[in-house]
Amino acid sequence: MKRPRPFDTTTSAARPAFGLEPSQAGAPPEPPKKAPARFTDTGPVRAGGRLGPYVVTAELARGGMGVVYRARHEGLGREVALKVLPLGALAGKDELARFRLEARAAARLRHPNVVVVHDVGESEGVVYLAMDLVAGRSLEALAAAGPLDPREAATLCAKVADGLHHAHAQGVLHRDLKPANVLVTPEGEPMLVDFGLAKVVDAGEELAGPTRSGQLLGTPSYMAPEQAKGVYADARTDVYGLGGTLYTALTGEVPFDGPDLLRVLYRVINQDVTAPSSLRPGLDRDLETICLACLEKEPARRYASAAELADDLRRWLRGEAIRARPPTRVERLGRWVRRNRVAAAAAAYAVGLVVVGGTVGTVWAVRRRAAEEVRAAET
Repeated sequence: MKRPRPFDTTTSAARPAFGLEPSQAGAPPEPPKKAPARFTDTGPVRAGGRLGPYVVTAELARGGMGVVYRARHEGLGREVALKVLPLGALAGKDELARFRLEARAAARLRHPNVVVVHDVGESEGVVYLAMDLVAGRSLEALAAAGPLDPREAATLCAKVADGLHHAHAQGVLHRDLKPANVLVTPEGEPMLVDFGLAKVVDAGEELAGPTRSGQLLGTPSYMAPEQAKGVYADARTDVYGLGGTLYTALTGEVPFDGPDLLRVLYRVINQDVTAPSSLRPGLDRDLETICLACLEKEPARRYASAAELADDLRRWLRGEAIRARPPTRVERLGRWVRRNRVAAAAAAYAVGLVVVGGTVGTVWAVRRRAAEEVRAAET
């Protein structure tokens, strides 16, 4: 089954369109023109160029929240991954605020499974941050080749949960947990990356800057229902995203997809995810239970923390009883009723008609039988 590409709404910034140039399409070639720096997507950044003390050597990746380059610190000789804002100097104040927040959020984290940010600066109008250069592939790329071994998937996600719990302890919510934001080194160590949508809280004070109530931020296929509604996010929102990441690692599929953004969001909010065992027959029931506990619609029914999730994953790996339990049929019915009140009311009305109709029919049959017996006695 071909795995659909998740919708990405992490930014409203325009993305470059790629197509044929007029000369390639058969039109007469025009003299080359050098575009001014303000029209380039990342300002003056190019291979061989400089940003502060860094020499850019190659482009590594592009995403909604920035472009990542391979670079070398000229003084220290250390290679780093250099992330810069798309649109360069044209980035708006919201993009700049969010980018600086990412640097602030990531810089306070020091954990073996979270990428380390070393530096943040600005050069020629381009804001950049320098972080560890992680060799390896994203979990998204690994899962695209096929579902991972269940023990490997559980081990990777347990370590990511450790890093996530560390971030939460430092007052940082990631808010964009997905397989593309987990890099796996050749040694098999997962690294949580990209805090571009982070929310930072210090002593109860929210410092997320440009985030507004009702604003849709994240990747809808991995977005928690409360995030899809644009109402709030907490540690359990990140647990949901990590559960979606585990889901993809186990099945090779995204938790929710659809032909358009609105359809995906509707399914995230209103529909239950397809059970992993339906996509991967024979999957261990306890591991499936852990995954589905993360993907509960109601935050109160998920793991309360990333640490609890990591603990249950390791219980499963050791062959011990897990703390999560699958919902009963009555609980599943109750949740369906809460999410589908109109359909539930119509079903109850139909059942009521059947019950009333059956009762009337029974009374009529009894009365008819009694009348027949009276007539027989009189004769």
